[in-house]
Amino acid sequence: MKKTLFISIFAIIFNYCFGQKTDVMVDERTELMSIVFNLAGAEEYKELEITGYQKDIDVFFEKSRQHDLIKLTSKIKNKYGGFDRAMNFAIHTKIENGEILFIENVEDAVFDSFWEAPKGLSRKYLILLNDFYKKSNFHDFFEQHQTFYDIAKKNFSPLLNNIDYNWFNNFFGNEEEVDFDVILFFCNYGHNYGPKIKFKNGNEKLYSIIGVWDIDSLEHPVYPVNNLEIIIHEYCHSFCNPIIDAIYSKIKTNAEELFNLAKPAMEAQYYGSAKIMLYETFVRTAVIKYFHDHNTKSEEIINNIYYEKKIGFWLTDSLFSTLNNYSNNRNIYISFNNYKTEFIKTINNFSVEKLKQNSAKIIKTSIPNLSKNIDANIDQITLFFNKPMCHISNLKSRYYGFDIGKRGDKYYPSFIILWDNQAEWNEDNTAITIKGLDLKPNKKYSISFPATSYLGAGGEPILENYYLDFKTKK
Repeated sequence: MKKTLFISIFAIIFNYCFGQKTDVMVDERTELMSIVFNLAGAEEYKELEITGYQKDIDVFFEKSRQHDLIKLTSKIKNKYGGFDRAMNFAIHTKIENGEILFIENVEDAVFDSFWEAPKGLSRKYLILLNDFYKKSNFHDFFEQHQTFYDIAKKNFSPLLNNIDYNWFNNFFGNEEEVDFDVILFFCNYGHNYGPKIKFKNGNEKLYSIIGVWDIDSLEHPVYPVNNLEIIIHEYCHSFCNPIIDAIYSKIKTNAEELFNLAKPAMEAQYYGSAKIMLYETFVRTAVIKYFHDHNTKSEEIINNIYYEKKIGFWLTDSLFSTLNNYSNNRNIYISFNNYKTEFIKTINNFSVEKLKQNSAKIIKTSIPNLSKNIDANIDQITLFFNKPMCHISNLKSRYYGFDIGKRGDKYYPSFIILWDNQAEWNEDNTAITIKGLDLKPNKKYSISFPATSYLGAGGEPILENYYLDFKTKK
């Protein structure tokens, strides 16, 4: 498990009830695909908080692990990836009379696009999926867990009353009929997806596929208020991703230059390309815009913009400004399609060179790097920066991070979690002291300070992690 010291504060409260109502479900199709990828060893589908559910999977499907489907899935996830691709495949199928079929009324090309793989792979996969479904008696497993699924749905349902479903079409200017569904799935810890179906007649079906974020003492999933933001985030993907796809050739150069700079932060969050980085930046900005349009306090809006910039989405404030410009001029821009030229300008006018010049950085630490005679009684460490840093008391997910250093986990020190006054800034916010360091005599230590832990007071990011190696005296 990744060892990270953090302080997390989430301060937005949601109190809205608008528009069309949707239901929450546990869908056999998505649960099937998530369990298949779980059995194939895909980490994003094995990070289970619910250990009892994983044990049930291991026991029930023990004899099915060598099925040809699992072998093919392992190859697919290694070469093309799983994540949202697995869920996108699932929603484009249906189960009728014990048979898994591709849905109708969608373009045939869709079925060859799930993994950007050779033509025909999806149809081969469907044949093997049917064979696995029948021989493993998957439906029996699904039925045996209905009580567990029902409890999860009951715990989640109150959140659905707080979403303004009309906002999405109204804001983006879509005229097509849109249907919303929320699906819960359990082979994960904290992953969520927002795929959609685009029908031939122009109508769309949007999904917010929600993973497990917390459990109670009986290992039943529970869904705190911040999951509302996740639902909105996943719905926004269905609107934002196609816009990025449509304009990407015109923004690719600047996007790739920006991604090369943000690559460590992006890859740490499993975002492996410039286009995916832009998907996420646009979606995260659209979520902030949603809450801005629903009377969230300006302080919270600023805090959330700063948070997104801190973790590597450096275009967020620029995109938020242009989204406000779009919404303030809807008499000119009937839909976002009419605003694409301005949106392209916003992205291409972002100066990566200026970002480099103005970046913040850690210039030193109170324990000197490569020092060999450090007192083991030292219980805190101070980081010094080249400029004043962002210090907002209720900044979303205030995270003052230590992480494993270059030498690896063996050399990572212990920390005592002190929730009150764990970290203190100096008067001009150019240095932060983090308490709780627990050192041992005559021992080597290796620590990193992730760039995504801090942000300059003017929104300037740190571009590189800072590494510290030292040894305590006997």
